[in-house]
Amino acid sequence: MLKCLSETLKSIEVETEAVVAAQTSEQNATSSTNTNLILTMEDTINGNSDFAEATAKLKRKKMGRQSKILSDLFLLQGMVQESLLTAEQAISETKSNTDRLWLGSSYETKAAGLHAYEKGIFIESSPKFSTSNSLD
Repeated sequence: MLKCLSETLKSIEVETEAVVAAQTSEQNATSSTNTNLILTMEDTINGNSDFAEATAKLKRKKMGRQSKILSDLFLLQGMVQESLLTAEQAISETKSNTDRLWLGSSYETKAAGLHAYEKGIFIESSPKFSTSNSLD
């Protein structure tokens, strides 16, 4: 399970880096009028057309989004307490970066976790991962 979570987070990081790299190469290859096509909807609405600023904003938002996805994965595994802690972290990170869509989604994950905790649908204690090779 830890390997699955790690692989998921790495794939998100790779995708984010690929988007940033693609945006950088596309910016170098095209004129400034085409740069608006690769900015987020929020940046376009706010009139922010500075490519470097938009890229930095995406990097800042990455941690909150990763925390939210990790919280979802914990919840799917039945690890409600870890999910609630990670959802709280995602809420604070997305709130500080004004990432409203992911903030709402983080609140939704927290609400689902609280509901599962209230109904008693969770694993009592998280499995402890050891460095030994035994399966005991």
